[in-house]
Amino acid sequence: MSSSVIFLTLVTTLSGIYGARIKELNVPNVVRNGTGPVTLSCVYEVKEDENGLVVKWFHDEDELIYQWIPPMPPQDIGVITGRAEYPEELLGRPRTHSIIRLKEVTIEMGGNYTCSVSTYQEEEMKTARMIVYAPETNVTIHTPELNATHTRLTCTVQGAWPRPSFDFRIDGASVEGRMVWNGIENYKKDGFLIRYDAVVPKPTEPALVECDFNIPMTDYRRRESVVYYPRSHRSTSTSIAASTTPSSSSSSLAPTSRPPSTLTSATIHSATSTAPASSTSVSSSPRTSEHAGPTTPSTNPSEPTARIAVSTPTDALKPST
Repeated sequence: MSSSVIFLTLVTTLSGIYGARIKELNVPNVVRNGTGPVTLSCVYEVKEDENGLVVKWFHDEDELIYQWIPPMPPQDIGVITGRAEYPEELLGRPRTHSIIRLKEVTIEMGGNYTCSVSTYQEEEMKTARMIVYAPETNVTIHTPELNATHTRLTCTVQGAWPRPSFDFRIDGASVEGRMVWNGIENYKKDGFLIRYDAVVPKPTEPALVECDFNIPMTDYRRRESVVYYPRSHRSTSTSIAASTTPSSSSSSLAPTSRPPSTLTSATIHSATSTAPASSTSVSSSPRTSEHAGPTTPSTNPSEPTARIAVSTPTDALKPST
């Protein structure tokens, strides 16, 4: 008798008998915050003689966000409540397709999406991940003198999500520092804020300070640069800053309310965007480029104030569907 049971099991497996089977789960890999519509689709097969069809979607494994029991219309729950639509043409294939059209994605919608198709006899699930990223709204570098021998380097990024990774360099040499951030719970209230600090010996010659950061699992990258001038070179930098004439379209000298003697550095901004850019913007502080938020001038006389800003967004990421 046991051999008959084993034989029946083998025949069932080899013949591909199933009540419900998911063929495809289509979820975009990377989506920019605030864009849409974005379509999630689950393509499946259900045997003709199977009853009790129920299609569910889960967010991050255990949060039920969608339930469809044909012929009743789908119900959205949780993070997508009121943010999804189900046009009639998308509801005409209940035994093969479940489609969610998100009107606009937000960072809370990022995560794993699981489609579950079940009947009275069987259930199958598949999971895919969607990353929702947000570019920064503002980036600043400050270089205040800490004491007679050392300088503090600070790169502050506001609004970027997920938490970016940093590479801080002086004249091409990497500098180790520490990261401080305010967490996702403060994102809606204040915007996500992360700061990278490093303490280094004071450069004795003018030095290029670069803050590179990227958003993990995306192609979004950004570089902010400052030319640091030690006190012994500041009279020279003042002469250069005062005599600089803005070019026609590639750079401009930002106005400052302080006398020329306080000008100590120039800042160069560049950006690599993960979304198509409509134009290239060149400006002084505050900047108006889509990928470069306003830069707040320092109020500390020992920090750089003269800024030459060049913002160059490019399309570096495959379009999201």
